[in-house]
Order: sequence, then structure tokens, then C-alpha cells
Amino acid sequence: MKIKTDSRGQVLAIVIILLLVVTTLVPVMVMYAQREAVWTAKQSANTSAFHLAEAGIEKGYLAISLSTKTWVDLQNGTALTNYQFNTSFSDLNGGTYAISITSGPLTQQATIISVGRDQHRRETRAVRAVYTNSPLGGVAIFAGAGAQIGGGVNVEWGAVVSPGTVDADGRDYPQFWSASQITGFDTNSDPANCDEPNCCQWHSFSPNIPPNPTIDLTFYKSSAAATTGCPGTGADIDGNPLAGSCYYTSGQSWTSETLIGKTIYIEGDLSLNSPGMDIVGNLIVKGNLNLPVGAWGKGTHTMFVPQDAWKQYCQDDAWDHYHDDFDPASPATFPGKNATYLSAANLTASSNKLAVSGMLYVQGNFNNGGGGGGQSDLYGVLYSVGSTTQTAASGVTFYYSANAAKNIQTTKIMLNRESWQDSLYGWPSWNLP
Repeated sequence: MKIKTDSRGQVLAIVIILLLVVTTLVPVMVMYAQREAVWTAKQSANTSAFHLAEAGIEKGYLAISLSTKTWVDLQNGTALTNYQFNTSFSDLNGGTYAISITSGPLTQQATIISVGRDQHRRETRAVRAVYTNSPLGGVAIFAGAGAQIGGGVNVEWGAVVSPGTVDADGRDYPQFWSASQITGFDTNSDPANCDEPNCCQWHSFSPNIPPNPTIDLTFYKSSAAATTGCPGTGADIDGNPLAGSCYYTSGQSWTSETLIGKTIYIEGDLSLNSPGMDIVGNLIVKGNLNLPVGAWGKGTHTMFVPQDAWKQYCQDDAWDHYHDDFDPASPATFPGKNATYLSAANLTASSNKLAVSGMLYVQGNFNNGGGGGGQSDLYGVLYSVGSTTQTAASGVTFYYSANAAKNIQTTKIMLNRESWQDSLYGWPSWNLP
């Protein structure tokens, strides 16, 4: 007996199932199509906001690099007009952006934060960049024609840098940088050597030596001519004799001078005799600076330790010296080249034989060879266009001053970007609509 089946019922069931599937999938597909359109629009707006934020970084960079005065004012706390999240820039298509420019986080640095917002005000993106002006940032001594550090001479808190040969006489601090050879350390005849494996203290034949800083001598000359209270007869800006002026058209010889808050400009040599000088300000010597056998500094002053001075003391014995003598709160061992450690902002040391607190510029040679230095100190930045010979038998110490470095006037700004990163920063609605 055969049972007859009807395939029409099976087909109907399949059709019903397909209709159910289509009925379910179509709304889902429509929803995804709608959401994809929203996501595409959101991504486009997000990209526009990001590009606007990048444009703000470039505008901020241009603002701080236009003039040395702008940079110095910023470092001294003067806010830049329109760059305090108080202006909405709309000069580009796609939306608006706002910019904040502040000094720091370290001396000779500026932080730019730019926030971009799309034209519909739905998406914001922010970028944060840090720039450093480093003509002499972190440098205690810059010697244009080579440097010799020997005898009882020490350099603290800042590096020794030269395009020429550097003789460090085996010292394990500070950092030494040379575009040529560093004698006593570099025994490899191949260029680009360092204290392997970490390359933390010395670098010979380095391609990273900055060009000679372009000190604005015209600025310092006019400042000195406008400054009074200096010994003897100086001159006005045109070279005419002017009693008490701090601009000198010829060489000078000083035995005991105290000059506070001055800019002094000497067209010739400066020869010192004991007990020397106590200068707080800037000293520009267009000739040679000749130092005596014995003390050449007589000032008593407090000196601030730069918060990143620890980077100069990576060797074990050097770190013990820094930790014990300057920063007892620092880690027991060197924290590493890339550590974020900063010493306390109020960390100080003192000197009772300080010769110069500020910038010392010597266009000729800086000579302190042989004999004794009488425990004289210098706190600031020494820039010697010629050679620097420091081999006094008794102590002479150069202390780097971050404050002196940040106030150096140059004819142009040389900015390096230290960092660039995406930032979680909303539109500054407290300041802008």
C-alpha cells in the first residue's frame, strides 16, 4: 500500500521560514546601514577635529619662535595674547580650534595644548607638544675651540660641550659632549663613541652638538650702555666717554669689584686680580678673560640646584657625590637616563667666593691654567668662543644655572620638539562658547 505525499506543503513551509528570516534581517540591515552612516559622519568629524588640533600646534610653534623677546617673556611668566584658551580660531575649513601656551615643565621649555572642534561642535580632539629652546640649556660650559678641565677644577649640574676636542682628565661627571675627540675616555679610533653600554656620561664625535649659539651681542651692548654704576669711565652706545657706564670700549683690569644687577660689556680683555669680583648679571668680554693665581671671586650667594641636574651624575661614584652633597632625598642609585625624577624646586647650595652669577660670554679665550683658583666659583653659564683652559691646582667650581640659561638673549630661537602626544582635553567651555 503506497502513501502519497504532497510536496506543496513542504514548499509553503520553506517560503514561510524564508519570509521570517528576511523579515528579521531587513530591519537589522537597515539599522546597520543607518549606524554606518552615523559612524562615518562621526569619524569624519573626529578627523576634522584632529587636523584642526594639529594646525593649532603649528600656529603655537610659530608664535613662540617668532622672536627671542617672546620666548624670554614667556619663560618669565608673561602670557601670550590669544594663547590662553581665550580665542577661538576659525581660519581653517571644518571647524575651530583653541590654543594654550605655557612655560615649562622645565626651564627653557614651552608646552602647547591645542583643542580642535568640528564645525557641528560634536567632536573634539586635543594634542599636547613640548618644545625646548636649547642654545645653552643644560650646558655649564660651551667652548667653541675646545675645552680642558683638569687640576682642581670641577663642573657641577651642567654639561661641558664643544665642537672641538675636550680633555676631561678622567672625570666621572658631568656629561661631556664633543664633535671631535674626548681625550682620556675615547680610545676607539672610530667616530661616534660613548661610554658603552649606556652612553650616559661622554659622547665623542657626536653629530648632536648644537651649532654655536648666536648670542645677541647688540642687545647686550645697548643694555650695558644704558646701565650705570660701573667703575671708571665707560661709554655711551656711540662710544663717547660716559662716567659710570657699564659699556667699555677698551680692555679693563679689576682688583675688587661688586656689581649687582648689571650687564657689563667690555670690547677688549678683562684681567682680574685677587680678590676679584662679585657680579650678578651678565658679563660680556670681547677679548680674553685672564684670571689670577689665587681667588678671583668674592661674593656670597645662594645657588639653586636645577631640578634635572641629577642627569649629569650617572656613574656610581658621581651619583654618590650628587646624592650626598646636593640632594639627599634623591634615589640611592642613579634612576636611569629616561627617568622622570625631579629634585625639589627649593634645593640650594651656597658659595662665599662667587665671581659671576649669570651669563659669562668670552669671545676670546678663558684662561685659568696652573697656580691656584682660590676656591673661586661661577654660577651660571660660561660661553667661550675661543678655548677654555681650566687646570687650576686649587678648587675652581662651575655651577650651572638654569635661570641664567633661560634668560640668554639670542638672535634666533632654536626649538626642538621634546614630545608630541594625543591628549584627553575637552573644549575650553569655561572660556569660549
